[in-house]
Amino acid sequence: MVATQLEMHSLPSLPGTYALHLYMKQAQTLTVGKLGMHTFPAGHYTYLGSAHGPGGLRSRLTRHILGTGKRHWHIDYLRSITQVKGVHHVTQSQSHSQRRLQPSPNPPLECCWSQALIALPQAYPPIQRFGASDCRLNCPAHLVAFEGITHLQFGDLLAQALDGFGWEIFYSPLNLALHSRPDLLE
Repeated sequence: MVATQLEMHSLPSLPGTYALHLYMKQAQTLTVGKLGMHTFPAGHYTYLGSAHGPGGLRSRLTRHILGTGKRHWHIDYLRSITQVKGVHHVTQSQSHSQRRLQPSPNPPLECCWSQALIALPQAYPPIQRFGASDCRLNCPAHLVAFEGITHLQFGDLLAQALDGFGWEIFYSPLNLALHSRPDLLE
């Protein structure tokens, strides 16, 4: 588990926005809180979110990657049946995160990313409002599924969609053998 701790430690503890790359080996049915029961097709998914609380990206992503803690967010349910492949993330200055607490003409970055990904021909929101129940921009979802693509194609599509927002985006691949269930591995 030392490598896992090092991977988590390398994530910034600053506020930021992230795109969590998930993989599901086979289709599964799952109850997702108040959204109810849904069937998720096998394949690649991206969950988009932000972390502005204590511990920033490191705290939030550690929770998502390890799949620990009480089920609070929609992603907490999905993590029980998916493998985390990596995470794209950007950090934001303290002044930017403080602006988010007030009405702003700038949409949240996770909304921009969600809408950019959903616009791709291979992408779709598998469950309406997943991760976006409190979204101010009325995004269809902050979970995006990708149809008929390989792991390498997924990385290219994600990088292409997230590029151009004026942020330096970092990618952290994860050593999944250390913190994933073997039955979920690709």
